[in-house]
Formats: sequence, C-alpha cells, structure tokens
Amino acid sequence: MIALDKKYVHTHPSGEDIYLFTLTNRNGTKVSCTNYGAIITSFVVKGQNIVLGFDEVRKYFAADYLAGYPYFGCLVGRYANRIKGAQFIIDGTEYQVARNKGADHLHGGEEGFGRKMWRAVAGPSTPLTILNPRKNNAIPPSTSVS
Repeated sequence: MIALDKKYVHTHPSGEDIYLFTLTNRNGTKVSCTNYGAIITSFVVKGQNIVLGFDEVRKYFAADYLAGYPYFGCLVGRYANRIKGAQFIIDGTEYQVARNKGADHLHGGEEGFGRKMWRAVAGPSTPLTILNPRKNNAIPPSTSVS
C-alpha cells in the first residue's frame, strides 16, 4: 500500500497554490514532489535523501536560481536535452522553437514542463497531470502527461 500526503507549501507568482505531495510505501521509502514543475524535492531511500535540490519550494523562485536554472528535480520537457539551432524537421515540416540557451532550445524552453503548474488528480500512483497543447513551443503534437 502507498500512502499519499498533500500539504500547501507556497504560492506561485500567478496566485496558484503550490502543494507538496509525498508518497510513502510500506518499506518507508518516500518521494515528495510539487505541482509546480513536477519537481521532485526529496526521495528518501533507507533514510537517505538522494535528490539534489532545495528544502523550501520558494527557493526555486529565487533570482539567483532562475538566472542559471539548473533544473533541480523538475520534469524537463516537452523535450529533454538540447535542440541545436532551436529548429527541427518532422516529415518534411520545419519547426522553430524558442531559444533559451544561446541559439539552442534546452529542456522545453522558458515554458517547459519544469516551469508549469501541474494539476493534482486523485490516486496514489500518478498524482500529477498536465495537458501540453501543441502551441507550447511549437512542438507537435498536443499531449497529456501524467
């Protein structure tokens, strides 16, 4: 059995509430994530946290963090890694995406999954979901992620 705990931790600049969801299994392994960026803030195995990140969600909004944005614990995407020149071709159609790392597109750009508010849903196995319309960074097709 997996236990699910939800607690309010911060308010997003948009005014939406940010929650911390903690899943705990019968062996005491715990993983905590937020509905902002689906950021995994903690993953405790045998009493040891194996995640690099912040103890307080508000620190993910600090200017010095955002300036370099190392993507600590977040779900990157719509595309993970770098799209050289911020463009690609699928079936003969060229797509141009936002540049956020020099001339390239990195980890979904400024509007990637790691900077989105996710919707909490009932159920211990997939507590977060997001609908990512195609218009987001022009990457086809529209998709739903849980």
